[in-house]
Amino acid sequence: IGVLFLVAGFVISDVFIGHSTNFLYEGLKVALLFIGISVSNLEDKKALIGGFYIGISIASAIGIIAYILGFDVHELVNSIDGTRVLQGAFGYANTMALFSGIGIILSLYYRSLNKDYKFIYECIFLINAIAFIMTKSLFGFVCLGIAIVFALYIKSKASRKYILISTGVVAIVLLGIFLTGNEEILLRSTVASRLIYWHD
Repeated sequence: IGVLFLVAGFVISDVFIGHSTNFLYEGLKVALLFIGISVSNLEDKKALIGGFYIGISIASAIGIIAYILGFDVHELVNSIDGTRVLQGAFGYANTMALFSGIGIILSLYYRSLNKDYKFIYECIFLINAIAFIMTKSLFGFVCLGIAIVFALYIKSKASRKYILISTGVVAIVLLGIFLTGNEEILLRSTVASRLIYWHD
């Protein structure tokens, strides 16, 4: 389902807006990744995900170094509304946040899987976490929060009641924000702006 949404997004955004060839190579990258993971055997899958994890962590480290040293080449670091944000090797803060968030999750996974290298995975966790925070991406923070809640919901039956209650509270608060006319709080996010552009 996720792949279908991604491909549909490429087609809609590129073909109907006049960049009819972009989705071909963007879609191909996504297709190759998912085909590679789906058709490979278990050991190959582990190697692919491990390589993905190493790549993310290196990108996070490069981004942190660029941020500290003040390098702004290749848009590693950018200034948005007077605030410096980490964009990393991906050249975009939201994308960097999503990948470093995945790096955080994989660090915790590998740490629990291999106790002998626990300290190394904790260091890599810190690198990804620092990069994640430096992106200052509200979109990334929300996505990581949703991923954690979703994982808790699946893994722990005891937490389901609290998650459902919390989700209900968030929905009521959002409804209250719109009913009281304070939706400008939400409109500060670039995600909200994009939804408005899409709607228009």
